[in-house]
Amino acid sequence: MRNKQVRMKIRYYNKDLEVSYLEEMSNDWKFCFSAEDVDLPTWFFMGVSAATGELYDYHDVMSIKTNCAATPSASD
Repeated sequence: MRNKQVRMKIRYYNKDLEVSYLEEMSNDWKFCFSAEDVDLPTWFFMGVSAATGELYDYHDVMSIKTNCAATPSASD
């Protein structure tokens, strides 16, 4: 299965971390994993790694987009 694009969504809010992914030609985000009570430092670096289980393979990172979601208001 080569040249398949996958989008990842990483959400961190109130010490909860959640990862989902979206395969190309799909409109449904699929849950990958979540973790509670995660402490991330106020400064951090983003890194990307991949593994296939095969002897070797190529993985291209086409782009990385980050944003800061607004904090929900007290009425939410």
